[in-house]
Amino acid sequence: MTLIRVVQPRDVVIPDTRTEYYNQNESITSGGEPLQGQSSTYYAPMHSDIVVSSEIVDSEGVVQTQLDQVILGFPPILKLPVNKYIGGREGSVVDEVYFNATLIEGVITATGKIPASGDWKLTTDRLNLSIQAIGGEFKIDRDDITFLV
Repeated sequence: MTLIRVVQPRDVVIPDTRTEYYNQNESITSGGEPLQGQSSTYYAPMHSDIVVSSEIVDSEGVVQTQLDQVILGFPPILKLPVNKYIGGREGSVVDEVYFNATLIEGVITATGKIPASGDWKLTTDRLNLSIQAIGGEFKIDRDDITFLV
């Protein structure tokens, strides 16, 4: 009798070595007025323009003016994904919309409309995947933003 030994490949974990930045002086508005909410959860009206703006800073709080879409060679129109979840944070993504965004001298501004009621999230994981997809060698460490519509 011959025994065959099956060797399973190990999962290789590649560390994320991109430079990490943070946000400060954030504002989230709809119709020019601050959105109401608690912590990182905001109550947003359907179909109204939502604007999220924030400075991108290093660990010392210095605005990273070199983070500019023209200087970095990013596309002229940036998109910031916002996902609709069912079943809470650990639930399933059932829809995605894209806010139009600009990254100018360390300030990111995203504007968009949420088309339907529900639990919509701008998650750090999805944001960082988008930055990586366009060749960004940095990532953002911030709390997720929830829009309850």
